[in-house]
Amino acid sequence: MYDYCRYFLVIFAGIILATVLCARTPDLKFVPAGPFRMGSNYNLPDEGPSHYVFVSAFRVDSVEVTVIHWDEITAWAQKHGYEFDSRTRTAKRGPSWSPSPQEHPMNMVNWYDTVKWCNARSESEGRTPAYYEDVEWTRVYRKGKVDLGNDQVNWLASGYRIPSEAEWEKAARGGLVGAKYPWGNSLDGSKGNYRLSGDLFDNA
Repeated sequence: MYDYCRYFLVIFAGIILATVLCARTPDLKFVPAGPFRMGSNYNLPDEGPSHYVFVSAFRVDSVEVTVIHWDEITAWAQKHGYEFDSRTRTAKRGPSWSPSPQEHPMNMVNWYDTVKWCNARSESEGRTPAYYEDVEWTRVYRKGKVDLGNDQVNWLASGYRIPSEAEWEKAARGGLVGAKYPWGNSLDGSKGNYRLSGDLFDNA
């Protein structure tokens, strides 16, 4: 099994170093190139039919982007020409009784702010951004709500981006074929955080 951890709002760094929302101190996991069985024939109708898809190699953050990491990059971004939705500031910071509420996963963000955050993280590290307002890749996407097409994404850029549906699912499956969860077919509250799972933070 591949060494993957959690994968919720994660942003990922492709081999070509393009990412998903990542953690404050990113621990990127390598996902090798190759086919995997995508989808399911047993759950929601739009998940099937199950079929094999080839995915190129990439790297993905092992944990979700935390609130504090989001805030750090956003603070840098706003000093360098970026603008984000004001509602993003209403994100839940984690329960007061948590030992580190700022380390909880970032939440309450829309797609536009997510890809702009990826670009900001890229630029803050001196990498080439992935998302642009134009197909010539001359105007970095930093403001507003722009519905980007595939031609406005530099898929081979050295910076971060969110993963494709296939990349996300391959990483989330952890190398298992046809299983419901990354560890097998039985729901386990010690391995997944969900409502009434028994975990201390399941309803946080």
